Amino acid sequence: MPINLSAKPDFDNTKKEIEKYLTFLQHVENGDLILKNSIFNVEEGFSIDTELTNILKANTFLLLYNLVESTIRNLLWDIWRALQQDGVEYSQLVEEIKRILIERKISLDFYSNNNTITNQVMQVLNAVFSDLSVLHPSEKRDIFLEGGNLGFTEIQKTFKKYGIRNITQNHSSQPEYFNKTKANRNHLAHGEKTFKECGRDYTYAELKEYNNSICEFLERVIGIVEVYIQNKNYKNI
Repeated sequence: MPINLSAKPDFDNTKKEIEKYLTFLQHVENGDLILKNSIFNVEEGFSIDTELTNILKANTFLLLYNLVESTIRNLLWDIWRALQQDGVEYSQLVEEIKRILIERKISLDFYSNNNTITNQVMQVLNAVFSDLSVLHPSEKRDIFLEGGNLGFTEIQKTFKKYGIRNITQNHSSQPEYFNKTKANRNHLAHGEKTFKECGRDYTYAELKEYNNSICEFLERVIGIVEVYIQNKNYKNI
């Protein structure tokens, strides 16, 4: 029975939005963009200079990072939703999921995420823990993402916490695409670089390659999580 991941349609829609934006950016870079007034159905002249072109290029990194973080967060949400729908008990869970639940319990009750405390509490709770529903994330924003901002390594570490260890790169340059997307997004978000500074070093072809590589990876991760949920790999049996 196929699994209906909420992450998949959101990914597909956002991917299409970025592809439309990149097509627009291609016309901008080629200098063959024609703007049309939709109200009066007439063409209007508008000059897009180098500075504005670089600003538009930099915006691509915000779109790509949004795709990455929203897809990863939605996939983890799908895992928690599957756990809830399956009605799985604590004793049935794999150790990785047990640890996430315990760390969440500690953070809620003791405001600490110390590994020593986690190990001590785990010995007790393995035998007596029963009320899982209070520890399931109630909103997507409650889901912990390793490192806060997602580069390639953070994505791997985040899924490893769920016992998913087969998140690997498709080619050698793929981690760099993720890490530079994260870095440029942070530069823009924190005002460390202007949009024109961030975009001036990239061509349309390079940004298209970023998009293709990131989408290829995320599509593979979606498939991995789909199999994980289908096989109920969050269980220890």
